[in-house]
Amino acid sequence: MASAIMSVAAGVRRMCAAALILVCLSTPPRAVAEPPDGATVTLDGTRYARVREALLEAIAEEGLASPLVSNFGDMLRRTAGDLGHSDALYEHAEIFIFCSIAVAARLAAEARDNIAQCPMSIAIYSTPETPEKVVMTYRLPPGQSPGARMAAETVARIASRTYEHSFP
Repeated sequence: MASAIMSVAAGVRRMCAAALILVCLSTPPRAVAEPPDGATVTLDGTRYARVREALLEAIAEEGLASPLVSNFGDMLRRTAGDLGHSDALYEHAEIFIFCSIAVAARLAAEARDNIAQCPMSIAIYSTPETPEKVVMTYRLPPGQSPGARMAAETVARIASRTYEHSFP
């Protein structure tokens, strides 16, 4: 009985994640709430470490090499004294940078200037005020070309898998 309930809950969570990603891809960005050409998703009731691991797994499940990780929160903490900003903007903040050779080749074949569209990135962060909420944010490549759509679909799949695997 308990396994059946857990299975139904997992199925509902997958459907919600897929619907969320579809809404993010089809809704025009808002000036303040979402970054341009991207999406922001708040994962409430989970831990940063769990979301981080889920994101790494989702990138690997896509068949991509391990991402480069920019420790954005650490950088801000190190430079706070010199630049005068708060050293407590984030509890944790990292940017995961990855590339798909299939996406990169498609984009480059469409226009050589598309070299700047790959790598793709997804950032996750939590704040000192609400460490139990993790925010995942990403931007999508501009345009409606087949390569841009392929990149958007890749990022959306990774974001969706991350969401699915971020909860027990």
